Amino acid sequence: MIKSNLKSEQQKSVKLAGVMYLLTILTAILSMIMIDSKLNVSGDMSFRMTHIIENIEYLRMSVAYELFFIYWSGCSFSCSIWSSKVSE
Repeated sequence: MIKSNLKSEQQKSVKLAGVMYLLTILTAILSMIMIDSKLNVSGDMSFRMTHIIENIEYLRMSVAYELFFIYWSGCSFSCSIWSSKVSE
């Protein structure tokens, strides 16, 4: 009975970790397509800086995403460690 309960708890945590990793990958792809492509332009450095200053909201979204990504990766990693401890 206890082993069955542990297996179901482990399956739930593994599914949660998988969903979190999938969301991490999807948000990274969307960030590269929607945000980073707006900031990267060809030309000299002064043109790039002028472009970034004109589109400062994209830079802010990029920084916010990076902070969110670091937090989200930590949550995914913690979930993975927790699921491995449950199986012991």
